[in-house]
Amino acid sequence: MIGRLAAHIGRIAAWNAERLAARARRNVVLAAVSGLFGATAYGAVLVAGTLWLAGQLGLPGALAIVGVVSAALAVLVATIAVAINATERRREAEVRRASAETVSTALTALPMLKGSNLAVMAAAGAALAYFALGNNGSETGGGEAD
Repeated sequence: MIGRLAAHIGRIAAWNAERLAARARRNVVLAAVSGLFGATAYGAVLVAGTLWLAGQLGLPGALAIVGVVSAALAVLVATIAVAINATERRREAEVRRASAETVSTALTALPMLKGSNLAVMAAAGAALAYFALGNNGSETGGGEAD
């Protein structure tokens, strides 16, 4: 009975892993194609804008303006990335702190379970493991991208 159950669970896990790998491959290919088209469009707009500015201001002025705008956009994107990383670090610290508080609370309750039966001890251990190891998926925003 247990052997069949374990084999069934193994098949389900393998099927889910295959689906996850196929989804990841598909998403990587689609992101690469999208990135290629986006880079092509950006290049075309950049050249068209530079040529138009060159007709208005001359080539050196057009290149200077395009360079300054590109540098400003690079600084903006870098600032946004730093802000996002800081927010994620703060959230992760909050989740770790909450998890540590839950684990310490559970550890203080363990001596009260000393005389309990084995099923109660197993449930308490499972709950402790859940909060210590597996409770941070939803708080950190993790999940599958589809």
